[in-house]
Amino acid sequence: MNNSISQTLPQVFLPPYPSNSSIVVTLDSEGTVSHVTFAITDIVYILDASSGCTTAPSTSASGVFPLDNLFKQLLAGKDGRSVFLAGFDMPRLALRLFFHFGYHVKGTDLSTVCSPSYTEAWLPGKVAAAKIGGSMDTFRINRLWHENSDSEENLCLRAWLSASIPLGADADAFLCPFRLAQVCRTGEIKSVKKVDTRNVRKDILKCLGELLKQTDILSRSLPKETVSEYDHFDLKGGDDGFKLTNARYKVRVGRSQQFMG
Repeated sequence: MNNSISQTLPQVFLPPYPSNSSIVVTLDSEGTVSHVTFAITDIVYILDASSGCTTAPSTSASGVFPLDNLFKQLLAGKDGRSVFLAGFDMPRLALRLFFHFGYHVKGTDLSTVCSPSYTEAWLPGKVAAAKIGGSMDTFRINRLWHENSDSEENLCLRAWLSASIPLGADADAFLCPFRLAQVCRTGEIKSVKKVDTRNVRKDILKCLGELLKQTDILSRSLPKETVSEYDHFDLKGGDDGFKLTNARYKVRVGRSQQFMG
């Protein structure tokens, strides 16, 4: 953490300046948290989580992370004056953070804010479309999370999009940022059921964290592209969608309510 971040981070995120803040992480090839990013609508902070921290300091009081108490307070959200952390797929996000740092995490799962059920997680693009409406490139939004890119630009964009729901009328650009507190009202963020690692015993959290880490490693090893057997498609008008031709079996795929868009 550099000096400029050390000086400004407390001013932005600590009381008496409560706010909604998004949080995202990136993982390395071994499934270990490499960076943690906090964002509000106009500021993004990237923290290097790999320096000197390879295992969870569950009983450490010295603090292996710079500004240790501040970091713990940001993650824990112990009182009403604290920052309201929010992120997509928050249960897994909280588990990864606890397993890596050993600190409890409390936050709002943006994946279920609009969903009719806490067990039905929505993709980021669907949440943005539901809250904002209009025309936007939801595929481009979702791709930022699925690719788990290590690039600093994509990491910042993921964090900013979590804090500022974008309205995009152009596929090549995101337009007009909307504050999360405006789109998902502050009262809605406060009242929604929170993800809180304090509800689970530490030994169970560590076990689940190891299982999730192994799952992350396997997921990253999967190929991002697969060779398709379809060698031709025709775009039909109206509601007919696409007609696909399978090169191997020389058959056509019938019309369906779900089609490539």
